[in-house]
Amino acid sequence: MASNIGLLLSLFFAVQVVAYVGDLTTVQILYSNLESVSITASHMISIDGDMSDRVLDYIKKNGAYVVTLFGGSPRIGDLFSFQLGMDYKPVIISSSTMTLTVTRSIVVGYIN
Repeated sequence: MASNIGLLLSLFFAVQVVAYVGDLTTVQILYSNLESVSITASHMISIDGDMSDRVLDYIKKNGAYVVTLFGGSPRIGDLFSFQLGMDYKPVIISSSTMTLTVTRSIVVGYIN
């Protein structure tokens, strides 16, 4: 009888650990996706010279959104900064929605 109770308790903790690892893995995958979207958006902004509709459509199509913009309307050679975000509803890490953000700064007109 005691071994059955021990098995049930250990399974309860094992399920929590699996859910926690699943949350951490999902956060890492979403963050990597957000990084890749921000790098591509940076390249597009550098070519277009501003946050155009084409860039905004690309960002929305990939499940992210623009959190903040810094720098107003830039000219060639100006520094342009922006922040992209993505929401995630975790299973066990938190009871509220988490917002993952990435901040990027680029020089407008500089293409490597």
